[in-house]
Amino acid sequence: MTDAAARKIALAARRVAALQLAAGAVVAAGFFVGQGPGAGAGAAYGAAAALLVTFLLGRGVARAAAAAGTDRGRSLRILYLGAAVRFFLILGLFAAGVWLLRLPPLALVSGFAAGQAAYLLRARALR
Repeated sequence: MTDAAARKIALAARRVAALQLAAGAVVAAGFFVGQGPGAGAGAAYGAAAALLVTFLLGRGVARAAAAAGTDRGRSLRILYLGAAVRFFLILGLFAAGVWLLRLPPLALVSGFAAGQAAYLLRARALR
């Protein structure tokens, strides 16, 4: 990968993260105003989880792209393993948020959904 391509990807990743943060902040503020600080914290937690999995996805894609030049099978393994890790990480984060931190489930899922929706909208715009 060239330096220019790497810079372009890094810039796109920063834009996606900024959009996810903004969407998460709006949802968290709405829950904070409408249902109180606990719900606002739940929405912020969900948005942070979405941002985390986006970061992990970007890191995995970069690793897979680097490996693709030498071993395509390894590249695919990196992508599949990364998807499984992100899936179980989200399950664990949701469980921890609801049962350990006692965050409201609707707020948590709403924050996560807002972050994921922002990611999908930005990814679609990059096509």
